[in-house]
Amino acid sequence: MQSVTVVGAGAIGSVIASRLQRSGVDVKLLATRRSAESIWRCGMRVNEDGRQYTTRPFVTDNAEELGVQDVVLLCMKGHSATAGANSFAPLVGPKTIIVSAQNGIPWWYFHGFECALQGQRLNCVDPAGELVRIFPPQQVVGCVIHMASRIDEEGVVHPGAKKQFIVGEPFRDGSHNKLDIVAELLSGAGFGIEKSRQIQQSVWLKLWGNLPLNPLSALTGATCDRLLDDALTRGLVLGMMEETRCLGCQLGVDPGMTAEQRLNEIRALGAIKSSMLQDFEAGRMPEVDPIIGAAAEIGRLLSQPTPSIDAVLGIVRQLVVTRSSQLSP
Repeated sequence: MQSVTVVGAGAIGSVIASRLQRSGVDVKLLATRRSAESIWRCGMRVNEDGRQYTTRPFVTDNAEELGVQDVVLLCMKGHSATAGANSFAPLVGPKTIIVSAQNGIPWWYFHGFECALQGQRLNCVDPAGELVRIFPPQQVVGCVIHMASRIDEEGVVHPGAKKQFIVGEPFRDGSHNKLDIVAELLSGAGFGIEKSRQIQQSVWLKLWGNLPLNPLSALTGATCDRLLDDALTRGLVLGMMEETRCLGCQLGVDPGMTAEQRLNEIRALGAIKSSMLQDFEAGRMPEVDPIIGAAAEIGRLLSQPTPSIDAVLGIVRQLVVTRSSQLSP
């Protein structure tokens, strides 16, 4: 039997861990002390399709209690992965499959990707190179999650109706062993699985919509539908998306659709709150650098101007500084 650990007990990690356990997987959970104590008291509560499921996986805040795992699913925020990289090291051995499910540009993005920035490490994502060292890109299966999920005031997780995961290997060695193991694990838990031939393109397509809407939603307090229904804010969104498209062109990434088509997909989801807005409202540190900071850094590396992205990044960083005393990691 495989040893499987989910790292992160937020809105995504909780759904994955809950479904894995309900499918018969002996899943473990690595969480912050605060989250672990909540699960010890109340269990992990997930409300799906009008029914609340309470599961009680083994949960700890100490990776040394778990040891080397066969599969590690990283579901924490990007900045939490950077800050806590060393503390996760006991989970990873030379044969551990690392499933990366963060938003934005991950640390492995340019490793194994033949493009203008092949092998490049982004300072805003992995400033000291600890993530690449502890989570070798050769052992990674990238995972792009299309599942709106939120945690209510009582700590109950509410996933959206769509639960589609796109998985792929940054390094394609032809064996597909890692990819098949991960796809089988997640599909067995009831998630829709699509295998990507180029996971970097799938990551970029999701970023294309997240990059403008996450920070603008956080700055304004508006849901995504309101931002897209207002001509002025929609214009700013489209401007940021055009800058992102130009970066993608230099990297050889084709989103496969127009910006308007991508926005129509997002608008069809209704009055959703971006993850960055949810973080601000809950007093949590938002994912700024992996989502928008990474794009600005890529622009500088490619000598491609990104004035709208840079301006919004500067403003949202100032908001983080202003509210830093109220935000938890």
